[in-house]
Amino acid sequence: HISAIDPDYHQLDKQDIMQNQLRYFEKTLEDAMIHQYSKLIYIHGIGNGVLKNELKKILRTYPDIQVKEAPFSSYGYGAIEVHIHYK
Repeated sequence: HISAIDPDYHQLDKQDIMQNQLRYFEKTLEDAMIHQYSKLIYIHGIGNGVLKNELKKILRTYPDIQVKEAPFSSYGYGAIEVHIHYK
């Protein structure tokens, strides 16, 4: 949630909120790869799908990453599961 990333998010417009979320996402993904995590869960929430689609668009640029819906029983409809494959 944006409130965990930027406590002053009320002052931001929608585009700035999205950019902050995407920057945070990319940083956590890069950190996970540095530490060789093999699986991550990203909670994007339930809405109109804009954030989810942006996350998937970024993830498609990484050839060694597989994305699928996170288990509904654990996360509902608002999360994706990311698998990182190392060579």
